[in-house]
Amino acid sequence: MAAFAGNRWFKLAELAWFIAVGITWALVPQLWWWFLPIALLPWLLRIIARRFPFKRTRFDFLLLVFLLTAVVGVWAAYDREAALAKFWLLLAGILIYYSLAGQPQENLWIITGMVTAFGAGVAVFFMLTQNWEVNPAKIGLIQRVAVWWMSIRPNISIGNIHHNTAGGMMALTTPLLVALSLIAWQKKKVILGLWSMITGGLITAGLIFSTSRGAWIGLSAGLGFWLFWVISTKLANRINLSPYLTFGLGVMVSSILIWGFIANFPGGVIGLAGELPGADSASSRINLAKNSLKLLGDFPFTGGGLGSFAGLYSQYILDVPFFFFGYSHNLLLDVGIGQGIVGLLSFGIVYLGILLLAIHSLFATPNHPLMLASLASLIVIIIHGLVDNIIYYQAGSLLVFMIPAIIIGCINSLNFQKRNQIVEEYQENNQSRAHQLRWHPLVVSVTVTIALGLIVVLVTNRHTYLSTWYANLGAVQMSKIELSGFPSDQWADGTALLELHPAIEMFRLALDYNPNNRTANHRLGLIAMFGRDYSTAISYLDKANQLDPNHRGILKTLGYSYVWSGEFDLALPYLEDIPEAKKEMRAYIWWWQSQGRGDLANHAFDMVVELDQPQTLRDG
Repeated sequence: MAAFAGNRWFKLAELAWFIAVGITWALVPQLWWWFLPIALLPWLLRIIARRFPFKRTRFDFLLLVFLLTAVVGVWAAYDREAALAKFWLLLAGILIYYSLAGQPQENLWIITGMVTAFGAGVAVFFMLTQNWEVNPAKIGLIQRVAVWWMSIRPNISIGNIHHNTAGGMMALTTPLLVALSLIAWQKKKVILGLWSMITGGLITAGLIFSTSRGAWIGLSAGLGFWLFWVISTKLANRINLSPYLTFGLGVMVSSILIWGFIANFPGGVIGLAGELPGADSASSRINLAKNSLKLLGDFPFTGGGLGSFAGLYSQYILDVPFFFFGYSHNLLLDVGIGQGIVGLLSFGIVYLGILLLAIHSLFATPNHPLMLASLASLIVIIIHGLVDNIIYYQAGSLLVFMIPAIIIGCINSLNFQKRNQIVEEYQENNQSRAHQLRWHPLVVSVTVTIALGLIVVLVTNRHTYLSTWYANLGAVQMSKIELSGFPSDQWADGTALLELHPAIEMFRLALDYNPNNRTANHRLGLIAMFGRDYSTAISYLDKANQLDPNHRGILKTLGYSYVWSGEFDLALPYLEDIPEAKKEMRAYIWWWQSQGRGDLANHAFDMVVELDQPQTLRDG
């Protein structure tokens, strides 16, 4: 039994099993309650064989923290069913991580072929289902070819995948495809070469027709790093310098040149993005990220809940009861908003740690294509994650730790003589020193100093942290009540006011500890609006606006409170830059009449007149 549980084919079957489990949970999340014991069957077999159920890694504690914050995210979510579905996908992603991390060397290339097959499958699905007439490509020539392709391809109606998601998926698999092609070329494997050509052609076509500039930039960065690494290591041998020093100097010089170019380019990052082919979306993505960051400030301890971004953004940033954005288009922001700062830190440290570990390991195995390809794919995820999110949204969560796990699998399973020699020499020469350092007075002193410093910071700022804690709890309670059944497509009529009393108490406690708590002032202002107490709403919202003058949700609701109070001149500066204000005011004319508030309907009409006036007449 022990031999069977350690067999390479058993490990490969375990990976396929966990992937099947993840797909099952993605398609039928309701099955979790009885499918979980079945999902862990490979680990159970290892326990029976008196083996540890999975291969330990140096990131186990961080992954446990990440999973625990996901549990908190289920509690905090306004939609418990959607949050649970997201949680099981993240759990499946962690199971896949441990299975990949424990794969032997001889399985890694098979897995690489599986990943490239996945990328090709995404390309085929995208090319057969994308409707370019509804969602046109961002480049005219590609759009014309895509429309022609639609006229000759089979008519398949089984859903589709967003072009940015498809582009990101194909981009992260491309470096692994390059590694597979290199092996086929070096070892003259004809079948593998044909496989690489076919999958490479499909993925290349899919990437081009996706016109996903974020995916293109991420892939360019990943492959550029690969090329830069090869050049720097060869240069180090020629000029007789340490590879560490050569690579480090190269990265430093390149970073200075890149940032200097961006800083001196007219318009900076936004201006540079505007020069790329296709429509400019940089400013909208940046605004989305800035607005989303406000939500992270509302839920720093618990997060706003798994799968909760759509409702939170619509309700507290846009102040509309409609679905607008499903996610923030930024990987780190999505993790932080879903699972709080602790979840974000655990996730970020895992990725940063894997990145540094991979670079360090490359100096022992500098020319191994799979290690370089995996690192390039990791860079694709990081760069693309700045403008989109493919591994922490919907079914993509299954891939949340896939590339880090492949890197760990490379490090653990590829037995390179040079690497083993370095590790053995380090262990022999430094074991006693490491033991001494562990208990060295300087190490103890630094650790105690840092711990005492943290305690002092917590104690001296305890009122601020307690205020943030209570505001966070109140925000969770409020979102669960307000967003139940989101999207409702109906404005709040104040009927849920009684249910908000526990949240009100939390916000008042928060203000007792810190009157300058933005979240508490904002939310109490919103609650006062629901109760039609607009003077109180203005007092809270004005305070919140002073604390955060760039918060879109506060600006809009403060302007609306002035409108309902009949103070149109005061409302105008807040609403003239809100693009939907005029349209909503017209809708409010009817809505307030249906609520029996003709006075407020008249206020809405008067505000429409104010917003309709040209700027020159207002100034005059």
